[in-house]
Amino acid sequence: MQAVPAFAGSAPVGMPPLTLRVTTEDLPFRITIVRTEEQLRAACSVRSEAYGRHVEQFKQQFAEPDELDRQQGTLVFLAEDKETGQAIGSARLRTNAREPLQIEQCITLPEPMAHQHIAEITRYCAHPDYKKGQPSVAIMKAIYLWCLATQVRHIIIGAREKMARHYEFIGFTDVFEKDRMYPLSYTGGLEHRVLSFEVMSGERNWHQQNHLLYAYMLTTVHPDIQIFASVSSGWSRPRLVDVSRTRDALISASVPLAAAQA
Repeated sequence: MQAVPAFAGSAPVGMPPLTLRVTTEDLPFRITIVRTEEQLRAACSVRSEAYGRHVEQFKQQFAEPDELDRQQGTLVFLAEDKETGQAIGSARLRTNAREPLQIEQCITLPEPMAHQHIAEITRYCAHPDYKKGQPSVAIMKAIYLWCLATQVRHIIIGAREKMARHYEFIGFTDVFEKDRMYPLSYTGGLEHRVLSFEVMSGERNWHQQNHLLYAYMLTTVHPDIQIFASVSSGWSRPRLVDVSRTRDALISASVPLAAAQA
């Protein structure tokens, strides 16, 4: 275990600076970014089970990949049990580097957020019968680390009221009036709160609040979160791509140029 100094001035007023204890923790599952058709279908199987428990129509609808899953600029995070290989959690992340977010089909984001580098989480789920650890929390850490590394300013998510409390605990807040609900066409018109998480201030806020997630997110190394190793390799087979796009556009979509041209 290694102790390193806390960030200067980051402790709450009246409290001494915290000493960060960096530890390593193994998880019963590993998290990667999908790069094969087999992995994508495994992610869909979790979506089907998780969402189908609450909304029957989603069981069949989410069992197959949709158009967004295979588009450039989409990342699908997948959690798999290390012992069995079973898919036990997933989430989809898409930035506005190439085009507006899916949620912007339904609402107009306020300024300046609408013109910043932002990302949207959809299809965020964990297998309802999985009992070893909390893959949903680890997936959120993976998303946070990826967004921090790529300088995403805000993470947006549409949340049903029951799940909104979970996101508020993490640090998400309402984009508009508190508790206001909006129907989202891509969820069958179900009403959701529109929440955002400010990535760059996440560390400071968790630290100042002495938040339970601070150590998990920032001072605990999880070797089983392997998102950067998987994203650097790209898909093993190329997804749909317009090869007339410029090199800069492909880089901004986080897809290696070689993979796109294969």
